[in-house]
Amino acid sequence: MSITFCTPTWRRLAVIVLAGLMLGLCAPAEAAVNWRDPSVRRGTAIMANGEVAGFVKQGADVQLGTPNYDWWYGCSPTSAGMIMGYYDRMFMWNARTYYHLVPGGAAELSTFGGGGPFIANDAIASTGHIADYWVSYGHAGPDPLASGRTLPDDHDCLADFMGTSMAAHGNSDGGTSFWFKGSGAKTYPSDIVGWAVAGDDGMYGMCDYTDYRGYGSGNPQTDTNFYTQLLPGKDPDGDGNVSTTGFTFNDYKTEIDNGRPVMIHIEGHSMCGYGYNDDGANETVYVYDTWDPNGQNPGQFQWGTSYPYGADTLGHWGVTCATMTGGSAAFILREPPLWWHMPIEPPWWKFAFRWDLRTPQWDWAPYEKQVPPRDLPNGPNTTSYNESTISKRGDIEYDPEVGAWGVRSQSKEGYIDVFLENIADPTLVKEVFLQFRMMTEGDAECEVSLDTESTADVSGGEVKLVDMEGEWGIYEAYWDIRPQPGWEMITFKLTTGPDGGAVHIASIDAGTFCPEPATMGLLALGGLVALRRRRRT
Repeated sequence: MSITFCTPTWRRLAVIVLAGLMLGLCAPAEAAVNWRDPSVRRGTAIMANGEVAGFVKQGADVQLGTPNYDWWYGCSPTSAGMIMGYYDRMFMWNARTYYHLVPGGAAELSTFGGGGPFIANDAIASTGHIADYWVSYGHAGPDPLASGRTLPDDHDCLADFMGTSMAAHGNSDGGTSFWFKGSGAKTYPSDIVGWAVAGDDGMYGMCDYTDYRGYGSGNPQTDTNFYTQLLPGKDPDGDGNVSTTGFTFNDYKTEIDNGRPVMIHIEGHSMCGYGYNDDGANETVYVYDTWDPNGQNPGQFQWGTSYPYGADTLGHWGVTCATMTGGSAAFILREPPLWWHMPIEPPWWKFAFRWDLRTPQWDWAPYEKQVPPRDLPNGPNTTSYNESTISKRGDIEYDPEVGAWGVRSQSKEGYIDVFLENIADPTLVKEVFLQFRMMTEGDAECEVSLDTESTADVSGGEVKLVDMEGEWGIYEAYWDIRPQPGWEMITFKLTTGPDGGAVHIASIDAGTFCPEPATMGLLALGGLVALRRRRRT
């Protein structure tokens, strides 16, 4: 028996992202049915190149019955949003990062339960998309086109790219079309181009959107990392021809085992498959169904059978798969430095703080530890006296291109200040340890300094490059301060020169130790270091 998930951190993602230019392509030369009629839910058509393809329109004929769903103007773009959000959050655990897929920060883990606004929802179906293409669920047109956007050039979300709710593409409000080969062979974007339905197909829209966001192959028309495929023995378009090959449970397990969530298609609805349970007797698929945070079953069914929706069961007929490419190297926020875990006994005390600067919100508290608990003047086992804060000034901004805070462009100057508060104690020595992740490019510089009370004697301060994680350098520094002052301020001065460049900091770990002077040895090092790179490091 084996139970596999892509990763526990991606559960309940309702997420996806900005889109861009949509290709305007010709209609099929001849159709067995009028597939642009929103009332026609399935069928076959003779395509522009003479091939015959089937189609099914998802979502628009399903009545959503639960109030706690994260469906957002279409089940298919919502499910695609979960897949994109999964990749968007990869910077938290993977060696590659795709954090531009959901602009505005890390994609949320869930949009259930109220709250918001969610960047996921705006990325799945933006306010412009809603104004242009939405009237009411199942509305067959005409579309209001009320946003004032220049269409399709200003398309900016998954629903735009996937043709969701667009009457001109044969979809009523909430609906998305997926084309496929009735034989069960894989349908790639190149097939969609050959059939002249690129603007009408959800899978092609996912591929095109990914390319717009700066990832993928760079050419959706020849990309083989996206495809739609029937399961064996299925006839979802109702033409009487059953697929002779197709996507199997073993294929699905392979995708999950390789960290790739899969879009699951059932009758009239799309979901996101994120795991499985293969106990030898059952072939259980775990899905997020866009209707309920726990799913209807909850959230599972047997491969190739049916998924429950109220009193109905919706047959499983196919999948859409996506393999993300083109991501940039990313660091993993690994275990903290060794000194977080050092065994400390009195008369030592240790405080440790961590800031993760990879989100666009500058309003967090650090992760904090104190070892061991200590009786302090304001009460036993308290840490209220030891406050730490982080602040920014000058030209410091969040840069979505690298997903961190810093400065970019010509002649910029900004500061990040880390303030550590103590209780001054003439009987103790203070050791301060620092580790941070930094990336520089072009004419850019970072200076790191420590300031404290004028009565304290400070030594140390040499900053050393100790490791590389992709393009990010890991730097460490150490200071010895005697006696223990009431506070320390570590300042990062980030500057760019007239030739232009960039320098960003993605995480900061600060740790302080308070031993008695007899246990210490001095380090006679510098007090200020300038880190300068003329190329990306």
